[in-house]
Amino acid sequence: MKNALEKTLEEAYNYLRIKYKIKPLGDIVEKLEKLFLLSTKPDIKPYHIEPPDPLFSSMLLKLKTPIFLEPKYDGTHMLFCKNGIFKHNGDPITKDQLVGLLYIAHMEQKSIEPILKNIDNYTFAIEMFGSAYTPMNVHKDYPKLYTIIVFEVGERKVWIPPPRKYDVLSNLEVSYVKYEKQVSIKNYQSLIEYLENNVDKFIGEGLVAKADIGEYLPISKYESQYIKPGGLFIFKYKKPQFKEVRRKIEKGKKEIKEKKIYEIPEDAKEEVLNELHKIAAEMGKDYLNVPKNIPLILNRVISHIMIDHPIIWEKCKGISERDLKKNIFALLIEVQKEF
Repeated sequence: MKNALEKTLEEAYNYLRIKYKIKPLGDIVEKLEKLFLLSTKPDIKPYHIEPPDPLFSSMLLKLKTPIFLEPKYDGTHMLFCKNGIFKHNGDPITKDQLVGLLYIAHMEQKSIEPILKNIDNYTFAIEMFGSAYTPMNVHKDYPKLYTIIVFEVGERKVWIPPPRKYDVLSNLEVSYVKYEKQVSIKNYQSLIEYLENNVDKFIGEGLVAKADIGEYLPISKYESQYIKPGGLFIFKYKKPQFKEVRRKIEKGKKEIKEKKIYEIPEDAKEEVLNELHKIAAEMGKDYLNVPKNIPLILNRVISHIMIDHPIIWEKCKGISERDLKKNIFALLIEVQKEF
């Protein structure tokens, strides 16, 4: 009897055969398959990125390097290590994600080969995106169906902060996200003004800001949202047009007020929308429109916020489960309209 990973692998191959009329072959495909079937637990917990917050002003003063600004691609976050391949919550990747990787291993072997070659010594966080995988439709006109790019590298169970990580990735000859600008701004408001004026210059849906905070350790759950193992300080900043997604739910917000439902905070809404778009990318857009799937979708979104974004979850604690689900359902309706 096949286990869950073997079933996922079989489903991925069937999808590739039916959808793209290909059967991935070759040494790289075999190595990728073996690594996937090993998937147990990642050696470094995949991280989630939060938007900036005035409360982290004191952390800016502790940074040991400039802030390096990288483009934020619109795809799916995966983690490669010697223990397997994992999605953003630490579970083994889904069939949908595996389809993309097998496609790349078959069509573009050189992009995965250096990752697999160095997997015993390093952990790689990668983004897979392309015209076939772009939850917010940023890359719908991209020339490739799927491609991957490394945005983080770790060793000995911690991430390597910039600028050293760029040298490591270059020496390993992997395709990686390069920083486009670096700034040394310690004042929070000045930093936000700079990002607001420059974010449109970045490809993708915005930028990711990273720096080395040295040996400083987070002293609270709040700080741990921005400081990752190894001294990596990180946050995201989206382009205005992707903040428009939240404005599109204005009608839904008015309906919520009329029904006297307690609203969830803005940062929670952003994470709900992100997760709904990821579900659509993983399961197919039609999945969101099937009534029997709605309870599963609501529970998945709630679990995502509770486990992966504890600070945001704390802000939602005064809201009843019923009202929380009504908020998510209102956002789900707006996402359905996009498709």
